[in-house]
Amino acid sequence: MKAIKKIILSVWLVLYTLDCFSQAASLGAPRNQAFLGVETYVTMPLRKLANAQLLYVDEETLMARGIAVSQVLEKFGFAAPVDGEFNSSYLELSKTAYVDGNGGIGLNDNFGSGRAATIETDWQIKGSGRTPLVNPNADSYHKNGAAVLAEGIHEAIWSQLLARELPHGAYKVTAIIATGSTVSSGGHEGQPRVLIIREDPLRPGHYVINPTAEAMNDARDRVRISAAMKHLVAALPQPRGSVPQGESAQFRSGIFEFIDLQAAQHGYSWAHSLFHGGTSPTNAGMDGRMLDFGTFSAFDGYPKARVIDEDGFMGDTSLYKRDLLKNIRDSWVKTLSPSLLAALPTEEEWFERFEQTFQKTRQKEMLRLAGAFSELTEQLWKREEGRELAILILQLAEAGNDKEIEIWRGESPFGGGTYNLKRILSAAASMDLRNLNSDNSHLKSLIADESTRKNFVKKYSALFNLQKTLASGFGIRSSAEAEYRRLASRIRNTKMSSLFHIERNEKQIWKIVNDFKAGRSASTIQGYIDQVVNENRRDFRDTPPFTIVIKQNKVGQNMIREIFDARTNQKVELSIPSKFNGKQGQFRCEQIFL
Repeated sequence: MKAIKKIILSVWLVLYTLDCFSQAASLGAPRNQAFLGVETYVTMPLRKLANAQLLYVDEETLMARGIAVSQVLEKFGFAAPVDGEFNSSYLELSKTAYVDGNGGIGLNDNFGSGRAATIETDWQIKGSGRTPLVNPNADSYHKNGAAVLAEGIHEAIWSQLLARELPHGAYKVTAIIATGSTVSSGGHEGQPRVLIIREDPLRPGHYVINPTAEAMNDARDRVRISAAMKHLVAALPQPRGSVPQGESAQFRSGIFEFIDLQAAQHGYSWAHSLFHGGTSPTNAGMDGRMLDFGTFSAFDGYPKARVIDEDGFMGDTSLYKRDLLKNIRDSWVKTLSPSLLAALPTEEEWFERFEQTFQKTRQKEMLRLAGAFSELTEQLWKREEGRELAILILQLAEAGNDKEIEIWRGESPFGGGTYNLKRILSAAASMDLRNLNSDNSHLKSLIADESTRKNFVKKYSALFNLQKTLASGFGIRSSAEAEYRRLASRIRNTKMSSLFHIERNEKQIWKIVNDFKAGRSASTIQGYIDQVVNENRRDFRDTPPFTIVIKQNKVGQNMIREIFDARTNQKVELSIPSKFNGKQGQFRCEQIFL
């Protein structure tokens, strides 16, 4: 039976190679083809939806890229039929889409994107329908090709939130389109099928051997990899301001920058109780941006938890070294040119670089959680006082989280840990640094061990007295530093509770899905996504120096922010109107102090 399946699969691959590969070479191509080669893609036809409905749109991002809301259905309202749909769901008009081959772990035996296709040069439709790169021997769940509304809501929220929250962002979901039909998904019948429109990602997995194809000795994947590897050096990110001389130097510099970006993303995520539970070369961007958020989770602390049994535990760097870095490097050892292979850093260098950047990021974020100015965090961390406090806060965060928690078995990751970091840091921020040794009575109930408590008080006092001194060089008064620290420790330690995988939150999403199925207004979907994103934002990377956002609300077309400005020691409102100057793609953001 296995031999027959292998013969069928081989014939199928040859047919698609002759048909789809030749089409991809002759038709308009995705922008990422410049970094991958035409050989990465096969084509598939998508048909115009007869009853498409726009459920969610990121107007700002689309308009900045030259697409008006009125054009969304016209450009992206195309899909391939899936099992259970009627022909009446589609019109005769069709459009060519491009499906990318990729490799690495976590592909469910497929040969690339199994339900995602690139359209309109820069955009990818997740849930486009079964692609030519689906393994016909895959189970029905992994070759259905569809996405459903609950998944679309989850992806949109996380992508929009993390695009703003993470140091290197995420690929944004910019629209959700209902196809007008229903499908079976995850044991649930009659789920509204949707198209998830997102920015087209360039992934490390594009440069990694496909394990299923390799096991079959598939010539098409070898051609794909050979073409893609010619563009690898150009695709690797480079440190800002770096101009390495020669291809080998550029290659090494790009690898270390790639590792740094990945480590910073995951280190920041851990520090803020966030976890991407499905690490692989296809769930990340070459530029560090995250994508594919089906396993992404928010916690109330720092549990040693994993979402799926095949992945690793939150905070365990061996997960990223094995499932991300080693998977990539092992493939490159087989496919690099001799000159680049000679320049390839050793596996130990890859792992050490990741570990250093991951730990450095975690430590710096511990200082920010305690109330360090973002503008001074690097300088503070480089001092002995900064590193000592950061390591101590890390120890408090990890204490009592030794038990391995299997979320996929139904075990709860909530309510663990010995210490409540938010309460500790908030209490410390309310104390007088000039008399901290005697003014720490309200820390006793939070840090019961006297030795640990005294050590914390000593290191906290040393670090933030140093911050007061450094801040004074920018004209920031002691009282303003204290108020900033008080606000920052409260805001930055606030967890994303409305995104916890708990019954209350899941019921809210299913209510929205069921209301939509019952024919109620779809506007609640847009409102819910925008609300959840807004109420869970904590880090704002577009604010003036030495300010912190206390809250943000949308009023009409404007975002109104209440901020604290440490330089003036005042709370002010910041109005951010979104204007497009009457021209598509020309977004202007104005900041006006009121």
